[in-house]
Amino acid sequence: MADNFWIKKIWFLVIIIVVVLVILIIGWQLSARQPEKKVLIIGQTEIAVEIADSVSLRAQGLSGRKFLAENQGLLFVFPQPLRPVFWMKNMLFPIDIIWLKDNRVVGDEKNLPPAGENPQFLYRPPEEIDMVLEVKAGWVDEHDIKVGDEMIIK
Repeated sequence: MADNFWIKKIWFLVIIIVVVLVILIIGWQLSARQPEKKVLIIGQTEIAVEIADSVSLRAQGLSGRKFLAENQGLLFVFPQPLRPVFWMKNMLFPIDIIWLKDNRVVGDEKNLPPAGENPQFLYRPPEEIDMVLEVKAGWVDEHDIKVGDEMIIK
C-alpha cells in the first residue's frame, strides 16, 4: 500500500514537471518570435520592412544589427496612439526615424547617431503616433519624405 502511495506521488510530480516545461518552452518560442515582414509604400517609395508589434520586438528594435539595406526598415506598431521615447542604445549605425499616425507622416528625426550603452539623447514624436519607421540615415532626404505623405502597407 505504501509503495502505491509513492508511485502516485512520483507520477504527480512528473506530470507537474512536464506541464511546467511545456509552459516554459511555449513562452520561450513566443518571445523568440521573428518579426513579420511586409512591404509598404511611403511617399513614392516602396520599402521592405520587418514589423515590431510586440513588447519584446519593439524593445529590441535595431539594437545590435550591423546595418540596414537601402530599402529596408523596421516598422514599430503600437496598439494605441502614444508619444513613445526612442533612443539609440546599442545601435551600430545612424538612422532616420519617421513618426506616423493614421498612415500619414507627422514628423521625422534625421541622421541620429549611434549612442552605445549609455545614450544621452532621447527622441519623441511631435504628437501621439501609432507607428514608427526606422530606416538608414539619409533615407528620408533621398526619397523626399515629408509631413503629410501617405503610408500604405501591402
